[in-house]
This record gives sequence, C-alpha cells and structure tokens, in this order.
Amino acid sequence: MFKGSSFQGAQTGTFTLQWHLTNDCPFHCLHCYDRSDRSQLALADAFKVLADFQNFCARQKVEGHISLSGGDPLWYPGFWELYQAIADAWIPLSILG
Repeated sequence: MFKGSSFQGAQTGTFTLQWHLTNDCPFHCLHCYDRSDRSQLALADAFKVLADFQNFCARQKVEGHISLSGGDPLWYPGFWELYQAIADAWIPLSILG
C-alpha cells in the first residue's frame, strides 16, 4: 500500500458532496455507467439533505462544495429550486453531466 506521511493524516478545508440526483438522461452516452431505473428523492427531502450537509460542514469546520450529477442532473424535476437553494446558501456548486 502507500507509505509515507503524505497519505497519513492529511486534512483538507473542503468537503465535496457528489450528489447523484437522477438517472434520467436522453443522451445514452457510451461512457455512461448506470442506466438503471431508480426512484428520485422528493424535493422536500432534497432540501433536508442540503440542510444536513450544511450542518455537517459547520460541525466539521470545513467549507462545503456540491457537485450535482446524474444521468443528467438538469432532468431532476426540482433541479432549479434546489440549484437556487444551494446558490442562496453561497455553497460552491458544480454540475456534472
């Protein structure tokens, strides 16, 4: 395995949540690894996840970062509402599609 101090006890000031919002996507890209049919989290529950994430980051004293992914995260029914809530909370955001 790895030896040396660079891999032991390393800390970072940022915690990133890669949030898989949906498997829905119209493109059928060759690199796609998951085309299964899964239920999506209700928007009210997504807001709870966001609040839990904010609380976790505050407790751990780290900056948060969220990467919304999927399928195509833009196809999540509550995407724009969730996006606005993340932006309103000043959490850095990436979209992975």
